[in-house]
Amino acid sequence: MKRNKQIWILLSLMSLLLVACNNDIIYDKQKEISNTEWNFDDVKKFNINIEDTLEYVDFYIIIRNTIDYKYANLFLFLTTMTPNNDVSHDTLQFLLADMEGKWLGDGTGNFRENVFLFQHGIQFSQKGTYSFEFTQAMRDTSLIGVSDIGIRIEKAKE
Repeated sequence: MKRNKQIWILLSLMSLLLVACNNDIIYDKQKEISNTEWNFDDVKKFNINIEDTLEYVDFYIIIRNTIDYKYANLFLFLTTMTPNNDVSHDTLQFLLADMEGKWLGDGTGNFRENVFLFQHGIQFSQKGTYSFEFTQAMRDTSLIGVSDIGIRIEKAKE
């Protein structure tokens, strides 16, 4: 298990180096979920400063899970707050495994990573800091097997 964690850290660092070389990426950050156990009241918050309101962007949600995760899908609540304090709430569903139980996404060993396109070709309407808050919305009060949640925003692909 410790070796898998070391491999995962090494792969994450290599990904970070590749991302650092990509000028199309505006924001890319993940938040670790302690001990891969996501409690229902554990809010994962991302504050993103947006300067360009003319740029069209693609908004991705990144989910990393372990093979100990016992469901094929993951429901999340997303609360978004704009710089002028407008708030919206969304309920999102992500498929992490297919109908036969085969894990989707990339990864080896105990970890899988899925990068989901949440919104394509959007423009942020205001300059300033946007807040995105994720909470798990499954029936379990303590959800075992989710290791990270993240956001990536990059220049829109045609």
